[in-house]
Amino acid sequence: MATKRLVTLLGSVLVVSAPGVALADNDTKLVDCTKGHSIQKAIDKRNPDRSLTLMIRGTCNENVTVDRDDLALVGEAGATVNGTISIPGSRRVLIRALKVSSPTGAGVEGTDNAAFTVEDSFLERNATEGLAVRNGAFATVRRTRLAENGQNAPADSGRGIDARHGASVAASNNTIVNNRSDGVGVYNGAYALLVENTVEGNGRIAASEAGVQVNRARARGNGNIIRNNTGLGGVIVTNHGDYRTGSGINTADIPDNEFAFEQIQHPLGPTLMAVEVSNGGYGDFRQVNITGSVFVGDHAFMLVRGDQVTPNLTCSSIDTTGGFLQVSGRHGLLRLRGVKTTPAVPPGQAISGPFGLRDIDPAVCP
Repeated sequence: MATKRLVTLLGSVLVVSAPGVALADNDTKLVDCTKGHSIQKAIDKRNPDRSLTLMIRGTCNENVTVDRDDLALVGEAGATVNGTISIPGSRRVLIRALKVSSPTGAGVEGTDNAAFTVEDSFLERNATEGLAVRNGAFATVRRTRLAENGQNAPADSGRGIDARHGASVAASNNTIVNNRSDGVGVYNGAYALLVENTVEGNGRIAASEAGVQVNRARARGNGNIIRNNTGLGGVIVTNHGDYRTGSGINTADIPDNEFAFEQIQHPLGPTLMAVEVSNGGYGDFRQVNITGSVFVGDHAFMLVRGDQVTPNLTCSSIDTTGGFLQVSGRHGLLRLRGVKTTPAVPPGQAISGPFGLRDIDPAVCP
């Protein structure tokens, strides 16, 4: 009898530890859309007091509202939802191995303090955003492709990831490509942690969009590759936005040399910029390689440094060959510490616009 009870207890522990499952009392159900099953009906029929895993098969042509906690939507190979998955305030929701493509709205949308995870999925060719996070919601998205979103988007829409109005998103190891608007847009009091994502081919020049845009919001980056975007810039930090990379995140807990270098590259052109920090924006770029033009505007501050990296003291770099390194407007400041510049920028201070200042110190870099 004692042996049987021990096996039962061990079984319960295994269920609790299973990825994406929050409770020991878990129901699992197959939703086979090739046979006309419905994800929404399966959600509505089950006991909300027990965690629920829905295994999705085939193509499901429906919008889905997750109005309960402790739910996992897990796709079999090729499983697709042609509709929006909305998460209005629900907690501990997992979306795994699904393709989501909505003809009318965002792929996945979380609002009103929802907390959810999207992983190993495809948020592609949605009408508006791939992932939209609003009103205090928190999303984790990892190992997911967010591509070609904005198929039927109104103005100021069509981002791979769009976070705003106090929302937060932690995005890591994603591919964010060829979206109509910004690859990642962080707006109006939102926060984003971006780690080792590839952000490429996003945005429109006329709409002042970028690979990553931080506007009246905050973002932290580490080891992202932001290159060959089709908007105005690779990274735009504006309207008192705040973007920091590398050791600017938390040097007390994470040594400088554990951060991968951020790679920011953008095509050259009269108005194109690898990095723009403007209108009171703050950019603190540490452990970074920038290729393309750099612009610092009114009341903005941009710091680039590499001299704090230990033990190898690898420099950060800025290559503006064929482009420009410009501080323009009133009270803009560009400060370089431990940065290798190409073409070489001499040390010292130089006025580059009305009250604009370049403060260049090569430190350990020749």
